[in-house]
Amino acid sequence: MYLLQADPAVIRFKSRAHVAHYVVNGEPTSHVVGFIVQAEAATYAVDIIDTRQRPKVRYCDIELLTTAYGQLGIDYRCLDDRFVHLEPRFKNAVELNRWKNAPLNLASELSIIEAISNGANTVGKVIQAIGATEVAGLAHVYGLVLKGKLRLSMGQPLSVNTSVRLVTGKKTL
Repeated sequence: MYLLQADPAVIRFKSRAHVAHYVVNGEPTSHVVGFIVQAEAATYAVDIIDTRQRPKVRYCDIELLTTAYGQLGIDYRCLDDRFVHLEPRFKNAVELNRWKNAPLNLASELSIIEAISNGANTVGKVIQAIGATEVAGLAHVYGLVLKGKLRLSMGQPLSVNTSVRLVTGKKTL
């Protein structure tokens, strides 16, 4: 959920929101999907496989679920927990989510856009350029990331040295 909340392309999501019905070896069966995700590009049904557990039966039949959800106009994705918890991306998403309720204002948004347009390319340089305290600056920068207006380099732990850029074009999941 942290990754979904931190992804600006995600409009909304719901856990365990849908049951897919399909047939395996002539027997009707059903599957409760982990998440239904409405993103800008498409709607996804997403399952997360816990690799620490050894299920006695196959957790999900990707081909059958892809077909079942495809008939509903929903893309099916089956991810394993190692992908979901990939670091430092996961810790960065958790950190970004700490700021999801930070108040934003148009004046600070415009000053951040101006700072980046004038060459401020790290979180610290943006905060310095807008003359904010670290806490206020992080609230504004991370808030704009969560709104999909800025992108951070998620390949390293977030810090004042993290590169930042304006988002241009269509966002994708």
